[in-house]
Amino acid sequence: MSAWAADEVEKAVMAELVPEELQRQYTKPCTRQEFCQLVAAITQKRTGNTVQQLIVYRGGTDSSFTDTDNADVLACASLGIVNGVGNGRFAPDAHITREQAATMLVRAAGILDIRTNREHTPFNDADRISTWAKAAVAEVSAMQTEDGTMVMQGVGSNRFAPSDPYTREQSIITAYRLFRMK
Repeated sequence: MSAWAADEVEKAVMAELVPEELQRQYTKPCTRQEFCQLVAAITQKRTGNTVQQLIVYRGGTDSSFTDTDNADVLACASLGIVNGVGNGRFAPDAHITREQAATMLVRAAGILDIRTNREHTPFNDADRISTWAKAAVAEVSAMQTEDGTMVMQGVGSNRFAPSDPYTREQSIITAYRLFRMK
């Protein structure tokens, strides 16, 4: 893993938030299914409920896709954290983009009753953020942990790079930071 990511990734692993299959190849792009696994793990650990219990409590709907039957994907879809890509498909093995990750993190924050706690700074490449992701990117970039760590930041030069792939280590760190928010 990258040196800058090591501390938080190790803390997330120690907190049992990272499924075993994601505990290697940290610089590899994260897939949509892998991101769902992380989100399901933090949701369960933070609430003390299984994702299935949360679906009942939150009035979720049954979801299905023609290209996956992964329990975490279906649970995240039932909770409204993720959507498919059209035509009944989820594309579980597709790499997740930064704007997709931002959207999923914000929806997970809603399930966890976490709210934005600071002002968002507009990104220089805001015109490249998809219309459906603009609000989520603004919201997630305005979330920080109690120690001031931003949940999800830009990539430098005040850019968000919305269509860039999101790596496993980035995914683990942002899920861990969301988990740590009050």
